[in-house]
Amino acid sequence: MAALTPLANIETLSRRVVRVLGLNPGPFTLQGCTNTYLVGTGSNRLLIDTGEGIDGYVEQLQQVLKQQGTHTDDGGAPTISHVLLTHWHHDHVGGLGDPATSTRPGVATVAGTQHHTLMPVADGDVFRAGDCTLRALHTPGHTRDHLAFYLEEEQALFTGDCVLGEKTAVFEDLPVYIASLERLKQLDARRIYPGHGPMVEGAENVRRLLDGYIEHRLAREQEIVKLISHPPPTEDEAGWTASRLLAAIYPDVPEGVKLAAGYGLLLHLLKLKHDGRVDAILPAPSPDNASTIDAIRHALELTRLPRESIPLVKDLQWTMTTDATTSTQ
Repeated sequence: MAALTPLANIETLSRRVVRVLGLNPGPFTLQGCTNTYLVGTGSNRLLIDTGEGIDGYVEQLQQVLKQQGTHTDDGGAPTISHVLLTHWHHDHVGGLGDPATSTRPGVATVAGTQHHTLMPVADGDVFRAGDCTLRALHTPGHTRDHLAFYLEEEQALFTGDCVLGEKTAVFEDLPVYIASLERLKQLDARRIYPGHGPMVEGAENVRRLLDGYIEHRLAREQEIVKLISHPPPTEDEAGWTASRLLAAIYPDVPEGVKLAAGYGLLLHLLKLKHDGRVDAILPAPSPDNASTIDAIRHALELTRLPRESIPLVKDLQWTMTTDATTSTQ
């Protein structure tokens, strides 16, 4: 496994952007931290994401603002006018304080620090700080409420958890997620400031990263289809279930991320089902399981699988559809 790029707790990335790490180690935060960003010039700053509220994080922000006071007209420290949240996950909103309790899945928000209010953010909303212009982009897939922000003066993207600086991101709706990646590609950005991991510099590297994210998902689909198109490797296995596919595709996955990998695999299967390439074998009907089968059918119609529906589908066997089998021969 390739080593991750070490990151400083505080780093000036451009004249307009300072990255401040959230000091929140964990298996899903890459280098062990959420990236938060102070963006702007002059007397105001925009803060993108807040980490988890770990001790020492606010002190880091205060340190940066104090240092940036030498660049304001009056020499005073700039103030944070707005906090912009890319999505609702705790490692991005936890540092917001008490108002974060009003943030819930499906609602992207901005906190206006002057009045301590929470306001919804819509696609296309614009925020300014000095000579910086940030435009909100709805990029669902990682979460329903996910936002990226486009810094027009730098042709740069703050991608939250839609795109990371290293490795790949998790998602909750694969078709929607791929559509968001395609949308980001169309911007021809020259820089990515991700929610985790190092900055990605240069238009060619940005294109390569976004293309790689999409190709990785399509390659995973092909891997699943290839496995399902043949019987399981041992005779005692009746068919391909999600857990058997997980063991075949991710034989060395760490225990701490196995659930996330399995959830992602189920979402791949749902997309393949919607694409008409695979199908699930339902339990044999009986007077006692009619409601369960109805619930399974409903779950299989979704591309975003609620966590409570996972037990319904995780043990189903999957098979190629007739049309897909014919096309692969």
